[in-house]
Amino acid sequence: MSELLNKMWKALLKETKKENLKPGDHIYTRTGANTEDHGIYLNSGCVIHFTQGRRGATSDDRHSICPNCSDHGAVTSCIDCFLSGRDHLYLFEYGVNAACILTKLAGGATLAPADPSPLVNNRASSFLVINSNDSSSYYRFINNGKDFAIYCKTGLLVIDNINFSRSRQAATFFFAVTVTFFLFLQQTTAATFTGAAATCFCLYCIYRFGSDIGARPNVIKVDQVETLPHAAEELSSAASGFRPIQSLIDLTNVVGAASTVV
Repeated sequence: MSELLNKMWKALLKETKKENLKPGDHIYTRTGANTEDHGIYLNSGCVIHFTQGRRGATSDDRHSICPNCSDHGAVTSCIDCFLSGRDHLYLFEYGVNAACILTKLAGGATLAPADPSPLVNNRASSFLVINSNDSSSYYRFINNGKDFAIYCKTGLLVIDNINFSRSRQAATFFFAVTVTFFLFLQQTTAATFTGAAATCFCLYCIYRFGSDIGARPNVIKVDQVETLPHAAEELSSAASGFRPIQSLIDLTNVVGAASTVV
């Protein structure tokens, strides 16, 4: 049974090999049923990734490291220590289409486009310099290794945990979308298994797109790592909490288009 599940995960994720990696790649490895280690590959077998030691918590993966690698904050390690004996290495995909997002049940992809590799590498490397200055304020937006890697690749940060009023606005928006879909399905589908399946599929679409950093509205763009401490101050202005309303329109269009796939 476990072998069958492993094959299913492998089919849904984009597996790669160490020798095929390119600078700026967002790589990850599964450390358990629901846990992953994410990092940015630089070059010559070097990976920059985030561990939660700086926050006083344990890392998602308590793997052993060699004497040349550290184990706290944003750290650099060799690819072998990053894998820690695990055989499977995956590429996180960027700029995928809506259909791809829906098929990626295990994650591993986002609608958001990736920035150029030099900028990605610069962001990741900047965190190493910040570590030497012990400036934890730069990690306010970073909750885990996946957040870290996605920020390095896109410059995007989710602001749910920064301001409750803006988080409430985001929740209100997605609730409104959910109600709209229910009302639409109530009028267009019969109370049959097909109708129930269509309802479940639409809810799944809302969840997948609503949680994707490339579609959700409560996201800001911070290009330079050095400006992260000032991001909270910028959020104090009413207009800076969300991207333009066009983002909300795009999200509803994407979810609506996906529902036609059923």
